[in-house]
Amino acid sequence: MKQRNIKQAAILIDAAAQAIRAVEYEGLQDMRRLLGGSIDMAYSWANGDTLYVDGEGLLKPQKGFFMLEPVRHPLPGNGLLVGKEVEDPATGEWWTAAPTITIKELRALVSFRTREQIEAWGKAQASEPAVAFTDAQGTPVIERWGSFIARMPKA
Repeated sequence: MKQRNIKQAAILIDAAAQAIRAVEYEGLQDMRRLLGGSIDMAYSWANGDTLYVDGEGLLKPQKGFFMLEPVRHPLPGNGLLVGKEVEDPATGEWWTAAPTITIKELRALVSFRTREQIEAWGKAQASEPAVAFTDAQGTPVIERWGSFIARMPKA
């Protein structure tokens, strides 16, 4: 399967500018440019709309953060909301449809945060698991939010 390089509609959450706006992108390289790094799914709605963020965002200096109502932890840097994936069975090419969630609806779910607010959130959540994995015996905690946020690089 190959991604078709066509202009695709999306919504950008620009955490540094604290703005949400419509954008177009062409392919994965453009997504990486808009997000500022690697691509990681942050949240997916039942309608197929998907929010992507920089998968390494909490490991690098950030100028802004945001919280998304269904997600219970801070999201670093920018977010890119795209619609569901569409595939052409004849060619095997795929692309994303325009998101069905509107900018107005997304604004109601997003709240922007400063570095200081994220550090305060980290202190309040200090004992909560931040990184864990599940195996047959349970869920060992690898790191808690307090130490994870405290080690986050400053912009």
